[in-house]
Amino acid sequence: MPEISVILTSFNHEKYIAETINSVLAQTFNDFELIVWDDCSTDGSWDIIQSYRDPRLRPFRNEERRRGFYGINHAIREVAEGSYIAIHHSDDVWEPHKLERQYSFLQKHAEIGAVFSHARAIGEDSQVLDDNQHFYAQIFQQPNRSRYQWLNHFFYAGNALCHPSVLIRKTCYDDCGLYKTWLPQLGDLEMWMRLCLKYEIHVLQEPLVSFRVRDNEANASGNRPETRIRHANESLILLENYRQLNDIEQLIKVFPTAVQFRRGSNSDPLFALAMTALTEQTALWHKQFGLSLLYELVGDVAASSRLKQYYQFDYRTLIPLSGKYAVFGDALSAGSVAESKATPPLQPWLESVRWSPCEQQWAEEVIAQWPPFSCEFVLVKRHEADSASQTVASLHHQWMTTRWQVMTLDASLVQSLNQVMLQGDSEWIAVVDAGDVLAPDATFRLAQAVRQHPEWQIIYSDEDTISAEGQHTQPHCKPDFNLDLLRSMPYTGSVILIRRTLFSELGGFDPQFAGAEEYDFMLRAWEKTGHGGMGHVPEVLYHRRQDSVGRMPLSMEQILHSCEQSLVCHLERLRIRASVLRGPFPPAMRVRYELERTPLVSIIVPSRNQLPLLCRCLESIIEKTRYPAYEIIVVDNGSDDGETCAYLDLLEQHPEASGNRIRVLRHPGEFNFSAMNNRAAEIAAGELLLLLNNDTGVLHEDWLDEMVGHGLRPEVGAVGAKLLFPNGKIQHAGVVLGMRGTADHPYIGHEGNSPGHFGRAQLTQNLSAVTGACLLVRKSLYHQLGGLDESKFKVSYNDIDFCLKIRESGYLIVWTPWAILLHEGSASQKGGVEVQLEGEKLERFQNEQSEFTQRWLPQLPFDPAYNRHLSLCNTDVLLEDQVPLTWEPSWRPRPRILVHPADRYGCGEYRVIAPMRALRNAGMVQGWETSRYFNTAEIARFMPDSMVFQRPFDEAQFTLLERQHKLIKTFRILELDDLMTNLPVKSVHKTHIFKDMPKLMRRAASLCDRLVVSTEPLAQAYQGLVGDIRVQSNYLDNGTWDALKPQRRNNPRPRVGWAGGIGHTGDLEMIVDVVRDLAHEVEWIFFGMCPEVLMPYVSEIHTGVALSEYPTKLASLDFDLAIAPLEDNAFNRAKSALKLLEYGILGYPVICSDIIPYQNNIPARRVANRYRDWVKAIREWIADREALAKAGDEIREHIRTHWMLEDHLDDWLKAWLP
Repeated sequence: MPEISVILTSFNHEKYIAETINSVLAQTFNDFELIVWDDCSTDGSWDIIQSYRDPRLRPFRNEERRRGFYGINHAIREVAEGSYIAIHHSDDVWEPHKLERQYSFLQKHAEIGAVFSHARAIGEDSQVLDDNQHFYAQIFQQPNRSRYQWLNHFFYAGNALCHPSVLIRKTCYDDCGLYKTWLPQLGDLEMWMRLCLKYEIHVLQEPLVSFRVRDNEANASGNRPETRIRHANESLILLENYRQLNDIEQLIKVFPTAVQFRRGSNSDPLFALAMTALTEQTALWHKQFGLSLLYELVGDVAASSRLKQYYQFDYRTLIPLSGKYAVFGDALSAGSVAESKATPPLQPWLESVRWSPCEQQWAEEVIAQWPPFSCEFVLVKRHEADSASQTVASLHHQWMTTRWQVMTLDASLVQSLNQVMLQGDSEWIAVVDAGDVLAPDATFRLAQAVRQHPEWQIIYSDEDTISAEGQHTQPHCKPDFNLDLLRSMPYTGSVILIRRTLFSELGGFDPQFAGAEEYDFMLRAWEKTGHGGMGHVPEVLYHRRQDSVGRMPLSMEQILHSCEQSLVCHLERLRIRASVLRGPFPPAMRVRYELERTPLVSIIVPSRNQLPLLCRCLESIIEKTRYPAYEIIVVDNGSDDGETCAYLDLLEQHPEASGNRIRVLRHPGEFNFSAMNNRAAEIAAGELLLLLNNDTGVLHEDWLDEMVGHGLRPEVGAVGAKLLFPNGKIQHAGVVLGMRGTADHPYIGHEGNSPGHFGRAQLTQNLSAVTGACLLVRKSLYHQLGGLDESKFKVSYNDIDFCLKIRESGYLIVWTPWAILLHEGSASQKGGVEVQLEGEKLERFQNEQSEFTQRWLPQLPFDPAYNRHLSLCNTDVLLEDQVPLTWEPSWRPRPRILVHPADRYGCGEYRVIAPMRALRNAGMVQGWETSRYFNTAEIARFMPDSMVFQRPFDEAQFTLLERQHKLIKTFRILELDDLMTNLPVKSVHKTHIFKDMPKLMRRAASLCDRLVVSTEPLAQAYQGLVGDIRVQSNYLDNGTWDALKPQRRNNPRPRVGWAGGIGHTGDLEMIVDVVRDLAHEVEWIFFGMCPEVLMPYVSEIHTGVALSEYPTKLASLDFDLAIAPLEDNAFNRAKSALKLLEYGILGYPVICSDIIPYQNNIPARRVANRYRDWVKAIREWIADREALAKAGDEIREHIRTHWMLEDHLDDWLKAWLP
């Protein structure tokens, strides 16, 4: 019997199934069987599966669609003979040594139940997706964890193990059970939960699997509305597995914070699980799970009695909790689901980009230094009754003083508007329709643009629409001036600003184009000034009224006709022979350029093997191309497939079969796409070159006419086409610089007829680059620029690099949606075309990507054909939700600092989040705090003066930092707040610290210029990590703490309390005898945690709360005296005095251990860590309640005077700036 049973499930992956099967049959470990289970595929998958004759392959097929895990379960239970099971999917690929590596590991480690590996994410075209490009590229790069740590990770973060990477002992399935077929999306995660409840697992730290990510999130778990809903529903079911943690000690190993719910033999693990899920909630299903457990416990008589006795929890405690956590989201907070109204998507975005008071103050400082802005607005009313009050108010509230006048149009319409606009002496003039509104910063932004670009003669901005309810919708984030897009649609909208001299020279608006007068003026302005005179401010400065019908009393058909006639006249003035047709939607148009001549086009098709693709490509060209003058040069890169070689020989021997159109150029050697095209260009006879991939197919006969029509325009350097996947979805609608870190295709995977952002996926336009899969260029220009760079970009980025060279030479790149071809997608980079190993291809890709980024980094963040308010982190062209990435790059009134906290708890808050918040509120920085690490292009958009990284020890973070360290020269700061290399033995955190922490810290420090720590002992401990180490103390922020002051209760027994996190077991166990012996003299109050050994002597135990609630909760406890015991160990000696600050600001007098963190000038009582010293100090202070209160007042005043964050912002700024 075989040692391993490989179970491969298949459904409709005809395109990939052979590659998947081959990757199994090519394994270096041979003792396996391959069970292929097909789920009634409707494509050619089953035929491909049956075509294999390898005796190791055993094919099975369902009689009907079963979906989910049916095939895997059936194979494990009924068919598999191996002692080990490997799972595989029909679109993923294994490395040849996968099984060998994993089998060897399990043979050596009997304690491990299953072994996984890292996974490399690849796209539909097999292109490697780096960590900037896709969620899946990061999620499967996990470090090793204990089974308890994995259970914690599954609970809060979800799945991070790649299913097709697993090799698992079959006995694990026997012990844990099979997959739950009714969980189609999270069934594998549910399996891993049950596995880790019983077995340890291991992740090999190398990518042994290529996991395919489908375009448009088509994976079973892709980011689509239905999968997000299903994920939430199934997640709640999965959490039920955690009920099996029915021992408090085992639960604490999974959730260290649950230590605060330990009550010895009276502990209730289910209650601890419920409260952990609630108080550390990260998702709605955690809240719902936690509350459902509490309802269950309170409803059980015995359990309810136990909770009340040992946790002071009963139904009265549950009532406020049940009203606090909205398990169905926030929709119920304002009423019923039916009554609540969803926030319009633009509203929160608009709020986030609105100027803060500090930013407005910065602008006012600058405005005070500028001369007055010579600008006049003409407010146009169609009728005297039209309301202009909102428009006038928006003009009145401009930051820069401006002039305006109101006019009502009469019968002469455009003439009367011209007369008004030509009067006056202001340098700039603009038109605003009654009811429309200008943003308050409009004149400031425009004046700023004029100062930066004195050559501009006309300026337009972005805009949105105001609904009847006053909501902002439809933000139109426009590109910089785009001639071909303007010829496709009047995308510039209302012209906001025109230089009066230009308006006069052009004779104002042309009356014959009433209704399209501004569009016509834009065209004539470009004819007069060229690209250099056309300005764009990428900010939403104009808010158009939704019910606006325009200032002219014309029908939509009349306006469209005016636009078309204006465009016709524009082309006639330029003596361009072309026809203007209606576009795909109003007011879009199509310009069809007439072919005055038909020069020869040399179509270059690089290829190697892949005969079906090559045949389809060549035959579709010959059968469907109407353009008469073309030749085809097939560049063969050493094909060794017999049928392909015979076909190429036939083409060479019988050229007449193709009408003497096809030539074959032999180009043996390594796969170098650039060199293949360059060699063909050298022998090409055509005036024009068309680079065409062999995995394309012609769909319409006029495709080449369309491309040549643009290619013959003297101002055009290159032309690209619209490419569709075989399923009809978009593969190429142009290239956006910076997208996903370098450059990528917008709208990839969207429906073929998807309009895109304001119709741009359907309109001819200028772009910065188009794909080389179908690219037309003049041969003379190709040679002038040196062709494709065959040295630096052999396979990847050669086309974009070439397009950018064309753009730099002053030519336009045109993308036309009217030339449509089929494109499989990078077929030359898969299917065995390259003989390189996957690892070598990945290394080459990364090198080419790095070279491209380094060469063109200044161009990547701000693609003129895109907009900085649109996101670069995905291909869907969404609004940018990270505010600093939208900032004007030249507007830097304060230092720019980007900070990355490691968490949202105390460490992240005190060391990163609060200082940045205070610095921003004080107007000292242009700063931003986020847990998301930006990709390279996004960092270049922000271009911070410095970046702060708190504990960046995740592998994905390291990869990104190392790449950016080479490319972006900004000052980097490493922030550390604890001695992470030397945790106390009893610390609950010790098992959760990476074992190779010193190595990780050295790696992080090597990428940073400075280390900032909270104490001098920390600085000394980390000497040698980096040359520049700064000590920046912890402080409290006024907004959170200063208003809090507890009421002293004057209880018969004084309330003596401790508050802190779960890592203080050793510190508290040090004072067990003290707590015991004083239990009859004081009320002991413990907040956050309480070791089991102390519980019999404690009056109140308060569980931890969310950080936002912590200050208020601590103040509500009304301590008469607070204690701060610390063991004397290396970790504690490196701590800060933060605990004294938190106690002191609330007026709690403090007794603390006399060790380094507390040896300062804060008025607290310090004692040696001896029983008699602690007892004596406590008894002395509680004996004199008046003195105790006075000590509380003294420490509170001291903290308020010396330890408030807002008084030390200069120090923080110095620590964070170069």
